Amino acid sequence: MQLDGELIRRALQGDRGAFQRVVEQTWGVVFVYVQQRIRDTEKARDLTQDTFLHAYEKRATLRDAGSFFA
Repeated sequence: MQLDGELIRRALQGDRGAFQRVVEQTWGVVFVYVQQRIRDTEKARDLTQDTFLHAYEKRATLRDAGSFFA
């Protein structure tokens, strides 16, 4: 998945709208990845949400915006 570098840069700088757009663009991929591993839809939703919350909280520690999705 290719994300807009400018959108990621803004999201990492704390622009909540930009981060929301990143979440909207990547939610499905992350959710499917988690669900395939735990086989529990509700728990997968919770874990996916937790993943994005953690990513937002730790955004300042990401050194390479190009690795955001990974």
